[in-house]
Amino acid sequence: MAAPITDALLDMFADDVSVRSPVARDGMGKVTSWSAPTTLKARVIGQHRMVRDLAGQERVSSVRAWFPGTYSLTVEHEFTLPARFSPQTPKPISVEHYSDENGPHHEVVNFA
Repeated sequence: MAAPITDALLDMFADDVSVRSPVARDGMGKVTSWSAPTTLKARVIGQHRMVRDLAGQERVSSVRAWFPGTYSLTVEHEFTLPARFSPQTPKPISVEHYSDENGPHHEVVNFA
């Protein structure tokens, strides 16, 4: 099997993004505890784009983060972006999963 295309492009992912997963929820579904943060390489840029949220509503995304690899990211994760972004922990709107003939290779998170 061929190597994913992201292996050849790793120098483009110069940012570090901290990601935490929800671990426990209360009876109302609110997250009560989070996993320890994991630092992932990413390419984070300010870019306005119309995206659809989980409810199918159109929303404007102002920041996008590309992650080289597949991490099963969802809008339930908590992301901490590099210091040049404000807010540093924006709410994700949607997550896009990309693949090619060799299988899944990267994910894009759209933030408000």
